[in-house]
Amino acid sequence: MRLSLTITALSLTLSFTPASALADLIGSDVTATEYYPDLSTIYSCCGIPPGPIGPVVVGPGVEFPSGSLAPDGQIDVTGSQIVWTATETVDYLPGAFNGFVLVFSGAPLITNVTLDASSTLPAASISFTGNEVLLNLEGESAIAGQETILDITTSAVPEPGLALLLGAGLVGLVALAKKRKKATFGYCD
Repeated sequence: MRLSLTITALSLTLSFTPASALADLIGSDVTATEYYPDLSTIYSCCGIPPGPIGPVVVGPGVEFPSGSLAPDGQIDVTGSQIVWTATETVDYLPGAFNGFVLVFSGAPLITNVTLDASSTLPAASISFTGNEVLLNLEGESAIAGQETILDITTSAVPEPGLALLLGAGLVGLVALAKKRKKATFGYCD
């Protein structure tokens, strides 16, 4: 009877406890590299040293201001977005790849990347892996102020309190089982 009450109480507690918290990119490190005309060629021009640039800690402010990674735009990373802003009018020449690769460390797993509906500069293509995002602008034309906004979805992080609660419940069940077993053997002569 006690065992079934304990299991019921534990089940109810777990069902009303949030299983995970949303995670974002704030506090993680990001390194960015510009590539053109393909992903095997790091692009360099205008006195900007060839990448990769970083790591930079994701937080308030623009992580890669104009002139640090590219002469014609800047990249800002927020908790759930990557924003490329053109700072001058530019044509992104055609090629297999003309854009940026951002690699994250210390970040939750990236599970999806989509083009935000409020973007004013389209992307030729977007791709991602668990820790990197590729933004290809080849063939696009930008006017100063236009933005490509990528919405980043990351995996949820388990709540530490839930693991503690589950562990305490399991310890209680083991202790109760041992007590019952000891009591049962005590009456057998």
